[in-house]
Amino acid sequence: MNAISKKSAKKPDKKLVDKAKDFLDKADDFVEDKVKKVKKSKAFGTATDTLKKVESFMGDAADDYKKSKTKKNINKALVKVEKKAEKTFQEAKKAGKELAKKAETRLGEMAVNAKIIAKPAKSKAKVTKPKVAKAKPTAAKTAKAKTAKPKK
Repeated sequence: MNAISKKSAKKPDKKLVDKAKDFLDKADDFVEDKVKKVKKSKAFGTATDTLKKVESFMGDAADDYKKSKTKKNINKALVKVEKKAEKTFQEAKKAGKELAKKAETRLGEMAVNAKIIAKPAKSKAKVTKPKVAKAKPTAAKTAKAKTAKPKK
């Protein structure tokens, strides 16, 4: 069994490996040439210049913002707004309490007035029964009444 396995485990041809290496080298050279052409192109140069300008502008703007008092002013304004909001909230809360007291007083007055108006009169009123409509006789009952024989 050893003799057979040794024969099948031959080394691959050097020619095939060499061909693969040559192919990869050519592909690498081709890609490098195309990259060089793109870098030399006018569009790539314009894009690169534009990106450099944008980077410079953004750096300058960031530096200006850090140096300016804008951040401090914004924080001060936020503190003032918070204080005003708290004050306004407290005033609204106080006004709500006052309004609730006034509403309670007014409702109390209305309840007293309603009790005065709703007092029953001291005079005795006649109590009458409500009128009930009489039911009309049905056709079956009237037919029985007509066929009934008189007593002798």
